[in-house]
Amino acid sequence: MRVRFLVFLSAMLVSAVAAGPLAALPGPLVDSAWLAAHQKQVVILDVRTSSTDYIARGHIEGAVFLPWSAIRAGASVNGVELVGMLPSPAQFGALMRKAGVNRDSAVVIVNGGRSAGQVTYATRLYWQMKYYGHDKVAILDGGMAAWRDADLPVSHARPQYPPAGNFVPGPGRKDILATTQDVVEAIDNGTAALFDARDFGQYLGLYFNPAILTTGGHIPGAGFAPIDAFLAPGKVRRFVSPARLASAFRDLGADRATILYCNTGHLASGTWFILHELIGNPNARLYDGSMHEWSKTGHPVETRVPSARPVAE
Repeated sequence: MRVRFLVFLSAMLVSAVAAGPLAALPGPLVDSAWLAAHQKQVVILDVRTSSTDYIARGHIEGAVFLPWSAIRAGASVNGVELVGMLPSPAQFGALMRKAGVNRDSAVVIVNGGRSAGQVTYATRLYWQMKYYGHDKVAILDGGMAAWRDADLPVSHARPQYPPAGNFVPGPGRKDILATTQDVVEAIDNGTAALFDARDFGQYLGLYFNPAILTTGGHIPGAGFAPIDAFLAPGKVRRFVSPARLASAFRDLGADRATILYCNTGHLASGTWFILHELIGNPNARLYDGSMHEWSKTGHPVETRVPSARPVAE
């Protein structure tokens, strides 16, 4: 009986380990020390533009490579073809299952950590996971740059995929998604503040990417809140402390219903992450189509600064 009990107990323990990671995430951000201590208890998703960077610069052992191009999908809106949009439930579910994500997995998303663009690879995937109902997700603050800065082990192995997970996307959280109609209502009725997360030159329409937009400038009435301003400068791009971020966004007037956008919902996902997840504004939404959808569907733009004030003589 004792032998059979020990075999049963051993099987139960193996089953529990095989069932998936069990770590309790401390919040929307984790640091390198926490991840190193819980590395085997979480699914680590590494978002990069190429597997070459993942191999050459190195990655955390066991981290699953996700190409940036696979995170989002094309879509058609009123006959207009758009890129970089939210994937369908079927597309996103398949991607997460291939990455080994289960329904109960604790997921930590890693990025390069060297620029605002890389940091927001992680925040975009984070927003999509939240949209589809997976709340057990966090981001490694500073990404691989922080991991290397802490002198932690780095692997240069080629990408490998674990056994498929059982992730099933939910119906979609409309409370964190803004549509073009929501933006129109914000302009017409003041239902939400609008903020542009791009650089100042794009905001003013001094230049723009014609492959994505039909014109330069910004959505009428939108304020300027570039994501780069909210990351500490240096070789490791970490988020500024939540207390300082809360003060800055309160001064900007983003402590109410707010819609964030950029060109394609990439950079603005970082601003959304700050407002909704770090500061705790439940009324912050990401405009998925952003300027790409706004301009291609013929909506107006402006190039002046709405918040400009007369200079005292």
